[in-house]
Amino acid sequence: MNERNKRNEIGELVKIGPVVLQDYSCGCWGRHHPPRIESSQIVIEVGEGYRSNKHLHGQNLYVLEVDAENRVALIEMRKYGDLYGAGLWHYLIGVDDGVLFVCQTPSTIDTLAGTLEYLKPAAVRKAKAAGQDIKRQGDWFFIPTTRTPRGEVEHNQALDDDHVATDVIRKKTVVYVRGTVVHGQHATIYLDTWHRAVRNRAIRTGRLARGGGAD
Repeated sequence: MNERNKRNEIGELVKIGPVVLQDYSCGCWGRHHPPRIESSQIVIEVGEGYRSNKHLHGQNLYVLEVDAENRVALIEMRKYGDLYGAGLWHYLIGVDDGVLFVCQTPSTIDTLAGTLEYLKPAAVRKAKAAGQDIKRQGDWFFIPTTRTPRGEVEHNQALDDDHVATDVIRKKTVVYVRGTVVHGQHATIYLDTWHRAVRNRAIRTGRLARGGGAD
């Protein structure tokens, strides 16, 4: 087995930040438990979770790639057992601007470079290719626009649960922001002109969609 794919080992992961393993505790239904942030640690549940004469459930961790310098890693979680059956999930975990994060990414991408590129929306990739100065705070990218957007300006409005902007104009499918963008843990950024706000392409379902890992 490749050294980076040893099962349920976190020797490389602790290089990116506080990562701990806990016993997988699932009950008879055996649902997959994604990594989570708890008590200033990234907690990953592994091992056999429930066994009876009818049921067996467990999940294992495989470390796909670690970038210790940039404090980010790509991991794979594999669920085995009956009822909800087997499956695998990929997660990007690490520390961004001093903030712990967990985000689900496509299980078809096995490299950090590929995953990080996937997370950039098409509008961000296009703007970068054009040489525009893209700012980022956590999940959000901010692309400068040369046009003043039309619409009602809302003040001190939240983009999601955590990011709050001074001025916001909301369209049906586009959000524009101006002024400061504040997050409780990330550094505040300042946008002196209107910028289009675009969220990354992380998969947001279940616990992660309810704020258990995104930033």
